[in-house]
Amino acid sequence: MSELRFYGRDGGRVAIALSFSLDALLENYETVRRKMIRERHPDFTRTEWAYLIRFLEAGHLSEVFHRSFGPESGEGIPIGLLRPRERVGLWLPNNVSLLGPLAVVLISLTGAHLSVKIGSRGRDLCGAFVEYLASRSSPGPLAEWLRGRVSVAVFDRIDPRNAEMASSSDVRILFGGDEAAKGIEALSHPTSSRGFYFTHRVSEAWIEPSEASRPDTVESLVKIFSIYGQAGCTSPQRIMLVGGKREDAVDLARKMEMAWESAALTTVDQHQASQNFLGLQWARANGFESRIV
Repeated sequence: MSELRFYGRDGGRVAIALSFSLDALLENYETVRRKMIRERHPDFTRTEWAYLIRFLEAGHLSEVFHRSFGPESGEGIPIGLLRPRERVGLWLPNNVSLLGPLAVVLISLTGAHLSVKIGSRGRDLCGAFVEYLASRSSPGPLAEWLRGRVSVAVFDRIDPRNAEMASSSDVRILFGGDEAAKGIEALSHPTSSRGFYFTHRVSEAWIEPSEASRPDTVESLVKIFSIYGQAGCTSPQRIMLVGGKREDAVDLARKMEMAWESAALTTVDQHQASQNFLGLQWARANGFESRIV
């Protein structure tokens, strides 16, 4: 069942044309989420599974639309009509953890046909999660999307299926290195298509100072850093305080330092502690107000 969703305020309202019922899709995810609370897929760690359970909350997924287009509003005359693109190609790297499952969930909110290329080495959590969703979904838009519009395959960079994905995708999304991005961009693709290449490999959390002062924000940041570390593809390596001041950054660092002890961490190995201390000294030598945890 297709529908129009209206977002924004007077003078800036838009209509989003979806090929499915968004409320029904969110209810499907909630059904799966309740099952996830009672069981865990063996390919995922407990912390990874807990992160996914929280990510699938209906309020969290709805926030994607609110953050992008404003609050949901009643029917009326919008200033524009937006329609998701038909086909999306997603290329994932080898050193990936939750990035694949998270990206699949977000793309499902568009209803687009999705082709996912998994690296030929490393853990395939994306394929495992897609299979789990398909086996646990109740009848509705989520099951229909997984059954008829999603394909996940494992192959290397010289496989001809790369060219097939590029030529059939209205949107190309790649996470990986510069060379991989150049290779996909060089493949034949529709002139009206768009490419989004995330190659810098440095994730950032952008937070407003008012949000940074909230205990739940600090707790979430500490958990993400402690679970994945700065090398994790889904964890931020840097926190940017949008419109903040130096004292805001110092205050956030102090709160994170205080909250770190409650993150249930184990004692690090000696070589890791040595690296941490080196980072502390190096940062201070370059003028940063550095802290160690």
